[in-house]
Amino acid sequence: MHHRHDPVAGDQADPNPADNSDGVAITVSGLALSKSVCNASTTDCGDPANFTTSQTGVPGDELEYRVAFERFGPPVFDLELADGVPPEAAFVVDAYGAGRDVRVSCPDGSAAFVTSGATTAVAFDLADACVLDTATRADGVTVSEALLPGQAGEFRFRVTIP
Repeated sequence: MHHRHDPVAGDQADPNPADNSDGVAITVSGLALSKSVCNASTTDCGDPANFTTSQTGVPGDELEYRVAFERFGPPVFDLELADGVPPEAAFVVDAYGAGRDVRVSCPDGSAAFVTSGATTAVAFDLADACVLDTATRADGVTVSEALLPGQAGEFRFRVTIP
């Protein structure tokens, strides 16, 4: 069974909506996003080399999705990260421990967890999960929840094949 990748999204306006696709890597307004998958039932998903653009599996297998992000451009504020759960799969609650449904690797290198409960789309504000840096917005207001140029991280979640 092949699982297609759903697009990832940010809260910034897309200057070129014609280039959007369900591809593996996209850049939206200076935010590069890439998605890969690992079959956790047959492979060690702790090794980033085991993530590929697509995976096969059989009913009962658990797949782990990895969405990496990196900022290119000015600081971004109020960054909402989101990704859809494949419609033919079931989201795994507590995949990383009790109340730990989504694993986030923050830009500062720390790990955080998001509690989402059963869902069809993972979505969270990066500032709610991670301690971010301070930057000044275009209106002159200094905000302590910014993803700065060159900063990167990822989030992971698991699904089962019914």
